[in-house]
Amino acid sequence: MSMTISIFKTGTIFLCLLLLFTRPDASAVAPGASSIPADSFIVLSLKGESILQKSGILESEAWTPILARFSRTHPDIHEVLLDRNSSGLKFQAPLQFFARMGGGDSPSPSLGIIAVAQDPAKADQTLAMIAKTLGLSRKKGKGNEYRKEGSPLGIGRKGRICYLLGVTPTVKAEEGEKAPSIDERLDELTRVFHSNEKDVAKFPSSLKAHLSRTSDLALYLDGTGLSELVEDFWPDDQWKNLLPALDPLFNRQIGLNLQSSRGAIKVTASEFTPPGRQTPRAASPLAMTGRLPGDAPLVARWSLPEDSLRAGASEAMGHLLKFMSAGKLNKDSVLPGFDASATELLDSPSGDFVLAGGTFKALIVPNEDSIPTTELKPSFVLGFGLSKPHLFSQFLAGLNMAKSLDTLLYAGDLHLSSKKDAAWLSTFDYLREIRADKPIAPLSKYRANLLNQHAFALDLNLLKANRSLRELKNLTYEQFKTLHWLGDFSRLTVLSEEKGNLTATVKLTDKERQGWEVVAKHLGQETIDSTNRSLYQAIIRDDFNAIVQEVRKGAMINANDRFGHTPLHFTAFRGNARILQFLLRNGGDPNARGRHESTPLHSAAWGRNLQALEVLLEEGADVDARTDEGETPGMTAALRGEKDVLEILFALSADPHAVDDHGTNLIDLAAAGGHRVIVELLQKIGVKNKNPLHVAAGLGDLAKVKELLKKGREVNERDSFGATPLLIAMVAGQEKMVELLLSRKADPKINAREGYTLMHGAAFSGKKSMVSKALSLGLEINPRYGSDGITPTDVAEDEGDALPYLRALGGRTAWELGNLPEEPAGK
Repeated sequence: MSMTISIFKTGTIFLCLLLLFTRPDASAVAPGASSIPADSFIVLSLKGESILQKSGILESEAWTPILARFSRTHPDIHEVLLDRNSSGLKFQAPLQFFARMGGGDSPSPSLGIIAVAQDPAKADQTLAMIAKTLGLSRKKGKGNEYRKEGSPLGIGRKGRICYLLGVTPTVKAEEGEKAPSIDERLDELTRVFHSNEKDVAKFPSSLKAHLSRTSDLALYLDGTGLSELVEDFWPDDQWKNLLPALDPLFNRQIGLNLQSSRGAIKVTASEFTPPGRQTPRAASPLAMTGRLPGDAPLVARWSLPEDSLRAGASEAMGHLLKFMSAGKLNKDSVLPGFDASATELLDSPSGDFVLAGGTFKALIVPNEDSIPTTELKPSFVLGFGLSKPHLFSQFLAGLNMAKSLDTLLYAGDLHLSSKKDAAWLSTFDYLREIRADKPIAPLSKYRANLLNQHAFALDLNLLKANRSLRELKNLTYEQFKTLHWLGDFSRLTVLSEEKGNLTATVKLTDKERQGWEVVAKHLGQETIDSTNRSLYQAIIRDDFNAIVQEVRKGAMINANDRFGHTPLHFTAFRGNARILQFLLRNGGDPNARGRHESTPLHSAAWGRNLQALEVLLEEGADVDARTDEGETPGMTAALRGEKDVLEILFALSADPHAVDDHGTNLIDLAAAGGHRVIVELLQKIGVKNKNPLHVAAGLGDLAKVKELLKKGREVNERDSFGATPLLIAMVAGQEKMVELLLSRKADPKINAREGYTLMHGAAFSGKKSMVSKALSLGLEINPRYGSDGITPTDVAEDEGDALPYLRALGGRTAWELGNLPEEPAGK
């Protein structure tokens, strides 16, 4: 097992390196492709430069810490990455990966990666560097080949072809014979590869056709090779007898081509049909599609040729019956209880199938931690056409002789309904529509055309499905994480074409972004989160020894998690100065930028952690670092009422007169927090009070507010952030002031900039009474603020009684609600 893992790791390094060194080619068959062995059953082609450019990996914020860590562990390779032209590889040639079965009495899987050299001398230097990374040494004699005794990998160059070849660590030998060693099998593979004629005419027609097509990423699968692999390595048990039933699936050659563009990813699946195989069924309008609920996120239709459906199903059933009856029954045997053979019963379906679904019901499951989890139960309706309904009735009667079918349906909360020409299996949600033979919401014209013009058609409205799932309660973190990355995709459409090809198009919610960019962002973020998961857990436990181990293992200290916080931000907020100092002295950046460009110093101020703040300042943190809205750490401290923090920052030349992008200064923020001591401190050092009515409202100064109103100040006067005195009083939790301003006709429905509402202010106060007051004034529980859609639940103080009250009222975070765009009409 350890050797297998080693092969994967070293092969992945080589693959990533060549991916970075290659660029696309527009020729019919790309250079290097002619070196692929003709008996390969897997061929993967990657246009490295195209994928890199479209994904933006080298400029991606998510990938920056990953590449930085790679540069520390592989500095020589990093130098090459900075100047890929120095690799000596031909940029115009895509990277080719192949897998094949070795010949001889003891066949075994082998693999290879092929790239083309532009400058052989420079390519040799690159190969030598990679060989050093993989622990390989140059073989004696002619040529440029690197090997290691007992290693299943070898790399080298012959002519213009650079390659990596590998064999599996183990091989299945014939009984009584000794399996060849790894070195012997690698020698044989190298000999075959070098003797391989560089002529595409040797390829089977399917592989030749596949290689003539161009795309960012292409995959060729020859099922016969996969079948041989499965058959050779499957244990000699009873299940091996069922493998012949899978022959119709394996005996195919399939090509997949993936192409990214702005706003979409397109996948084309092609089956290279040999002469004599039945062509796909032509599309025709299908009455069953008119019975599908048009408001379901997912609708699909699949029409198969009746003859091929029956022949394939009958053959598979025959193998299954033989297996289960120890050879006593076959497909033509009369089955007990059915009074018909499997072949006869399988004459019932017409080959037409329709499906609708994509919504779920939540099943709350209690567990030992007293925190219930949610299991998702899908809601769906499946219809299948009947050409001989009486045979289907006979089939059902046989299944239900002992009420077994009814019992299974009841256990699964399923219902089976039969019509004259179709049968329908559905959950309770769609039962009424099926029985009425009329959907509540019919298919849109767009969807009806899709289903009626293609033998296979699938339309999945990902935005609608995402919204539906987010309405459920008690979803797990992993479920929300899946919904989060799915939120970047709006629709999936899969259609069959005239020649039998399938084309799948995934549309993005942002039409200006490249598909690979979205995929790369999520892959990078998942890599960071999985790498740093144990580090965050150790920080929560204040487990210093575990943190030391995680840092030694390569934790990415300056990388943001999916919520926009680095381990430094998290530690500064929690306040463990010892851990923070260790992270800073082991590569941590005291000015690392997190969500909204905040720094760990902002986090320390927000967490009211003086010791953490002092450590950061000692290590060079910028006292006036600004977020994307211009907020300084001093502003954060003023809002949080941290006088000691402010005095330290001012002693280190922090600007007490700083103003954010909205025009808000430290006095405005200190008053919003209700901190009179901070306001007085700031006034003593000359900070101007630009909004006296708002400041008085935040400090709860009833007399001052009455005086200002009497002198003609407007009760709904707005400051530079767009906030009214009522909103400031609500944020500060000044209950008497709120009542006074409301009695003077203050408008509770006036929002500040970007949708910051009175309910946000009530939640920020941490007081249940403030939330209750906002609710009584007609405010929503989940209004959204800013580009991130921040909700009151997001800003509620953890230690107050407002948060549990909001939760009880149905309050949700932005993470839970998502930030999905509106759907276009008519689809």
